Amino acid sequence: MSKLHTSRLAWLAALALGALTPLLAGAVTLTAATSPSSGVAGISNVNVNGSGYPAGSILPAAVTVHLAASCGGASLADTPALAVNTILGSTRRVQFQVPGSLSTGTYYVSLDGATTAPVSFTSAGGPCAQIAVTHTSSTLSACVPGSSLGINAPVAAGPVTAVVPRGAWAGGTTGVRMVALEGAGTNATIATALAVNSCASNPATGESVCTTNDNTVYVYNALGALTHTLTSGANGFTSFSGGSCKNCGVAINALTNQAVINMGYTPSPSASALQVLDLATKTFQSPVPMARQVSQNISIDPTRGYVLSPNEANSYNLVQFNSTSGALGTEFGRPMGTAGEPDSAAEDCSTGIALASVEFTSTVYITDLTQATFTPGTPGSWTAPSQIVTLAGTSFSAGTSGITVAPGSSHLALVTGEFGGSAFAVLQLPSTSGSGTPTIVDYAYVPAICGVAAGLDPHTVTAYTSGNDGKAYGVMASGGPPPTALAVLDLAAILAAPRNAGTHTVTGVGGQICDTTTPTLVRFVAVP
Repeated sequence: MSKLHTSRLAWLAALALGALTPLLAGAVTLTAATSPSSGVAGISNVNVNGSGYPAGSILPAAVTVHLAASCGGASLADTPALAVNTILGSTRRVQFQVPGSLSTGTYYVSLDGATTAPVSFTSAGGPCAQIAVTHTSSTLSACVPGSSLGINAPVAAGPVTAVVPRGAWAGGTTGVRMVALEGAGTNATIATALAVNSCASNPATGESVCTTNDNTVYVYNALGALTHTLTSGANGFTSFSGGSCKNCGVAINALTNQAVINMGYTPSPSASALQVLDLATKTFQSPVPMARQVSQNISIDPTRGYVLSPNEANSYNLVQFNSTSGALGTEFGRPMGTAGEPDSAAEDCSTGIALASVEFTSTVYITDLTQATFTPGTPGSWTAPSQIVTLAGTSFSAGTSGITVAPGSSHLALVTGEFGGSAFAVLQLPSTSGSGTPTIVDYAYVPAICGVAAGLDPHTVTAYTSGNDGKAYGVMASGGPPPTALAVLDLAAILAAPRNAGTHTVTGVGGQICDTTTPTLVRFVAVP
């Protein structure tokens, strides 16, 4: 143990026992807002500057930060400082993590503490520093797999809209529906010349990108108006267990305002490629051929710079990219050793915990990308602590197929089957990463949803975190193609619901949940 850490513990113990008596409190004046001025509950570290601090050393453990609904009001959450740094003279910067217990809203920051002398200080006399607290961010909200459904969910309070294709790889009808899920979201019927299989939205701009089974790409604004019809570099079909496609799906990188399309492409060792679409200029980078076939549903980690692409040949591929330009770089593969076929990727981008569904089994693959090490090559390879987790007592149509993580602070994932049935499981993921082998903390299994049948590839499931109530929701499309309804699932409520004795199965009416008997768990929204 370091001398500094030992002396800190001794000082705190002496203060607690009354051996040190703080002198008269000094008045600290805080700036009007934290830096940055917003943060994600339970995830973001923010700073608050202030002047008037007494001279002397201040240990972070000796500072308590209070957050209240009004300046001078009762504290709703207290948290210790993470760091205290002197800027100039009596001006200091205090860093703290936004408490995970706070709901979405605006809060006022005050603090108090003492120097090692000890001389106490407080900002209780005001002014307070203001902070906007959310449960996700624009970058995190885009961290959802490129499945069939797109979600336009702003970080702050406001309308939430689902972008619903009427087609699939196996065909279906033309057109896209925009469906309001919360508030005055957009309801629009959009005609298309070709069948659309996948859509994704950028929560930072409101734009949506939709891909067809051919090489056509549609771009829509937040109101559902078609702004651009583009042609990707897809020049051949690539085939999966659920169908074939030229453009197979799309995922969004909100950090760079780009879309990434997984596609069929020749010449390519795998007959597949990834291609980046710059949404600011509506121009494509050149397709990047993949040595190993792309995943049915890719996912993007914007901050760590990975495209996640586990494929049906049991290889979990990561493609590195430049987090500034979005340009794709080296491909790295890892054998997964599964009994089934990895179907799609998902990640909790707040922690770097990544997942893959494994078709024809009741298992999921989990790994920690913060511990990943890479070996160069053409392609390269990577490794990280990983394992295959069996969801005992579950049964999914075609096995675990669609998988998604609700972006933000909940650390909740949703896994479903496909091609019929409506069984699903809500997974509680670890809230931390960086050491050990990750696992599923808990899961709740629901055998069926009233009147719902899981759709075809490329997986009719997604998730979002609401800026209105801070809750994590899963969304499943029913029927089709085209789908006739969306089931909106309260993931935390399902995880907390009563279960059959000794099992992970949620207690329901006839083994299923319905909006009439369990409305706190699921509600239905019609797709016209």
